[in-house]
Amino acid sequence: MTIEQTINKAIEGGYDKYAAFIGGEFFIEIAVNHHQFWECLGKEMGWKKTYSGSLGQIKHEEDKIGLKEWHKFIDHLANGNIIESYFKTL
Repeated sequence: MTIEQTINKAIEGGYDKYAAFIGGEFFIEIAVNHHQFWECLGKEMGWKKTYSGSLGQIKHEEDKIGLKEWHKFIDHLANGNIIESYFKTL
């Protein structure tokens, strides 16, 4: 997907597009740092919640929708890639 398509998906999933506006302009750099962006994108993309826990523990922690993708996105940037190239993989 393009950045524009990704933003539209997140908005369709309930993301408040004005959360990433400054001076009347939308900033993707701000949006991708909001957990709500990833949660709303995940809802629209049909991503499922993930669960984590340690062996031997009964209690499991439920992660928000999109948290796994957000972490993958951060790793993508940390490896020297750009925002646009990550969203092309969705």
